[in-house]
Amino acid sequence: DGKKCRCLEALLNERTEEHFSDPDMDFENFRPEKEDVSSYRKCLSFALGKGKQNLLLTGKTGSGKTHMLISIYKTLKERGEEVLYLTAFSLNRKFIEITFSNNEEKEKMLGQSAQRADLLIDDLGTEQSYANVTLPCLYNLYNERSFSKNTATATNLSFKGLLDNYTDRIYSRLVDKNKTELANFSSYDHRIP
Repeated sequence: DGKKCRCLEALLNERTEEHFSDPDMDFENFRPEKEDVSSYRKCLSFALGKGKQNLLLTGKTGSGKTHMLISIYKTLKERGEEVLYLTAFSLNRKFIEITFSNNEEKEKMLGQSAQRADLLIDDLGTEQSYANVTLPCLYNLYNERSFSKNTATATNLSFKGLLDNYTDRIYSRLVDKNKTELANFSSYDHRIP
């Protein structure tokens, strides 16, 4: 019927408004270190609908990945895009709900995540992995979205860590050279004075 269900509304509002209303969390207020300028530009291009379909942000804790995802979110919203921002933890929680729901509800919930115009996943690698839940659902999500939907994913994991944690099928979709722009933030932890 075109209306968002209550569970989707809850997901959309899950990320605290403090991050999205913080005026300092945008592209203009991010000062990339010299080695991160290229990654910053890739994030901005993704937010403006230019470049590749997907974006993988990697780097150490505090290097600016979440700041970039929130900046992307704000820019996409300003452009009138339908966008969903989730932490890997909350996405995994949704996978558990999906796995243990009936087939009709399962299709509805999977479709909502898989079909959003833009999906931003923060902190991939921090979620607990549940047998027969996390990896199959994550694979299905990335696989379904790989055909035409934009996805940006941020992680502290190295490429080896991604491969070790998520299998070659998920890893292949995360780093697909034809569809994914890689943005590595290599600077120091900006949160520590």
